[in-house]
Amino acid sequence: MINVALVSHSPALTGAERMLFNLAMLLKSSNRHRPVMFIPVGPSKDLETICNDYKIKTVNLPEYVQYISATEYNSSQNAKKTLELYGELARILKKNDISLVVNNTATSIISALAGVQLQIPVVGWIHGILDSYMLAPEFDPERRLFFDRMFIALSDSIICCSDWTTSHYRQYNLSPVTTLHNWTTEPNLVKELDSQCKTFICLNTFDKYKGIFTLLEAATLLRRKHENFTVLLYGDGSMSIKKEINDFIVQNGLRNHIKMMGRTNDITAIFNNCLCLVQPSYVESFGMTIIEAMAHSRPSIAARSGGPKEIVLDNETGFLIQRNNPEELADKMAYFLDYPEKAKEYGIHGYRVYEEKFSSQRALREFTNVIDETLERYAGVKLEKQLHYDSLIRILEAEADSRAIETFTAVNKSCIIRSDKHIEYELLCYSKEISQSRKYNIFCEVKQMSGLGIIFASDFIGCSGTVQMNLYANARLLRHVAIPIELIVYQEWTIFGFQTVYNCGGKLLTVELDLKYSHKSHYIGVLEDTRNRPFIYKVFNRLGFPLKGTDALYVNCIE
Repeated sequence: MINVALVSHSPALTGAERMLFNLAMLLKSSNRHRPVMFIPVGPSKDLETICNDYKIKTVNLPEYVQYISATEYNSSQNAKKTLELYGELARILKKNDISLVVNNTATSIISALAGVQLQIPVVGWIHGILDSYMLAPEFDPERRLFFDRMFIALSDSIICCSDWTTSHYRQYNLSPVTTLHNWTTEPNLVKELDSQCKTFICLNTFDKYKGIFTLLEAATLLRRKHENFTVLLYGDGSMSIKKEINDFIVQNGLRNHIKMMGRTNDITAIFNNCLCLVQPSYVESFGMTIIEAMAHSRPSIAARSGGPKEIVLDNETGFLIQRNNPEELADKMAYFLDYPEKAKEYGIHGYRVYEEKFSSQRALREFTNVIDETLERYAGVKLEKQLHYDSLIRILEAEADSRAIETFTAVNKSCIIRSDKHIEYELLCYSKEISQSRKYNIFCEVKQMSGLGIIFASDFIGCSGTVQMNLYANARLLRHVAIPIELIVYQEWTIFGFQTVYNCGGKLLTVELDLKYSHKSHYIGVLEDTRNRPFIYKVFNRLGFPLKGTDALYVNCIE
C-alpha cells in the first residue's frame, strides 16, 4: 500500500475540501493507495468529522500559513511561520511514512517545501484562479504571482480542475500540467423531476462575485411573469452581506419567493426537490454544484464564467448566460417554469454527460494514473528544483529577519509598539466566530499598560473593516482603540496601542471586542487559553453558545 498525504488548506468543507474528501474516498476504494488527510486546526471541524465518519485517517496540523494572505504588514511573520511549519509538516509526513503528497489549492508553499526536504514527490492540485480584484489592495499581486510560480516549480505534477484554469497556469510550467475535471459520487435514491416543482436552488458562498445579487434581481424580474416560484439560497457569508441580502429581499417584496437556508451537507435531498440549479458566479474555476445537478438529473442555468462553459451544454443540459445579466437569467428561469418537461429532458441528458465525463469511476482511473506516473518518474530532487528551493528558503529567511517583530500603529497613538512574547500554541484553541460584540475578563500582569496583544486566526482574504477594542475597569471605559483589519497579523500578536493606563497591575479588567468587517470575510475569531476555561464554558462553547465574560482570552499585556 502507498501512503498518500492529502494536505488541506482549510478545516472547513467547502468546494476544494469536498473534492479532497472525494479523492480520499476514491483512493480508499483503489486498494493500492492509503489516503491520510492532513487538516489544519481551525474553527470548523467539518472536514475532520466527515473523514472520521468514513474511517479515513486524519492528522491535525498547526493552522496553515498561506502565501496569499501575506501583506506588507505581515510578510515578515508570514515568512517566519512558513519556515517553522514546513519543517514541522516534514516531520509529521515522515512519521506517517508518506510516499507522495497531494497539496490541495495553490495557496501555500509549505507542502512543496516539505516534499523537497524529504525527497518525496508532490502533486499540486489547483482548483481555480484567485483574481486580484477579489483581494484587498494590500495583498500584493506580484508577490502572489512569484509564489504561484514557485508552487509549480517545486511540485512534480500539477493538476487543474478545468481547461480554463490549466491555460492560466501552463504558462508557468516546469512540471507537467494536466486537466482533470472534478467529479462527484453517484447519489443514491435520486427522484424523478416533478413537473409541478417550482423551486430553484443556488449553492454558493455569499460573496458578491458569486452573483448572488444578480440572482436576486432576476427573481424580481421573474415575479412579474410568475407568482408561483421559490429560490432557495444554500450557503453562508458574513453578517453584513447576509443583512444586505435580507434587506434586498424585504425591500423588493421577495419574502415569499427567496429563502436563505444556510449551509447543508444533504445534497441529494436538495436536488431531489428542485426544478433547476442556478449558478450565477462572475468567476467560477469549475462548477462543482453543476455536476452534482447533472448526477441528480437536474438542469442548470450558469454564467459563462470559466469552468461552467466546459460543463454545461447550452440548450442541451441547461443554459449558459452572460455574467451579471439578470434579464437573461430571469428569461431562462421562466422558460423552465413554462416548460417543465424540457427541464426534465435537459436533466436526463445531463446525467448521461455526467456518467461519461464527471463520474467517480472516470476520476479514479485518471487520478491514480497521475499518482502512479509521478511516483514512477520521480528520481529525487533535481538540480533545477534544488536551486528553486534554496533560493526560496533564502528569500523567506531574509523576509523573516527584515522585521523580526511585526510593527503596528494604533489609530489613536503615533508610536509603534513591539512584542516578542513567546506564544504557547499548544495551550490555545479557537473561539467561535466573533460576529457581534464580545467581552472577556483578563488579569493584568504589568503595573502599567500601554498596549494589549491579542491573536486573531481566521479568514482575512479580501476583508476590510476594523477591529475595535474597549478596555474597562469595573464597567468604566479606560481606553478605546480601532485597528484596520488589514493590519492584523495572521496568528501572531496584534497589538492595540493606547495611552498608558497606570496602577493596573494585578487587577481584573474587561476587554470588549467589536468587529466591523465586510462581506469578503468568512469568519474572524481569536485564540483563547484552554487553561482558563471552566467546564461549563467548554460545554456551552461546544454547543455553539460561547459564554461571555470568561477568563479565556489569551493576551499579552504591554508595559
